[in-house]
Amino acid sequence: MEKILNKRKIRRVMKYLAYWKGFTAGNNIWEKEKNFENTKELVDKFEEKLSIEIKRQERLKRVWKMKLNPDTEYFRRSELLGSVYSNDSIWMEW
Repeated sequence: MEKILNKRKIRRVMKYLAYWKGFTAGNNIWEKEKNFENTKELVDKFEEKLSIEIKRQERLKRVWKMKLNPDTEYFRRSELLGSVYSNDSIWMEW
């Protein structure tokens, strides 16, 4: 397995979408969490990237909900959005 692409929870069972090295995207399959005992680093790496992306999305929502002065709205919002994008060095790979 090369990396984890996504996760979901169905009937209280966590599953991860696994990308297998040397195979096409059609061969990606949902694996139960217990099947990742030997590759815990991949799960930890994915969870870290996911938490960073969630925080970035929350900051974006806050910026767009802000009430700004109509005269300076464009410039202020672009400054705030620029800070959201420049602070994140890790981008999600999906």
